[in-house]
Amino acid sequence: ARPLVEQHEELGLVVMLGLVVLAGCRVWLTRAPRVRPALGWAYLVALALVAGVMAYQGWVGGRLVYEHGVGTGLLLGSGQHPGSD
Repeated sequence: ARPLVEQHEELGLVVMLGLVVLAGCRVWLTRAPRVRPALGWAYLVALALVAGVMAYQGWVGGRLVYEHGVGTGLLLGSGQHPGSD
């Protein structure tokens, strides 16, 4: 599970940096007097890419929890799922 945890963390950094860059671009695009339509489309493509990376990160996180028990009692050695008696 360790490689998946590291991948999940790295994807989180990519998403965070991507969103910071996109926020800066958005501010610039709204303040620029005249923006070429191509730049608006490029922004939307970049936004879709970041959203895709975020969705993949969520999928990796789901695998960590449901296949490997990361963050659950299974990883702590209790041998039971949380909420089971």
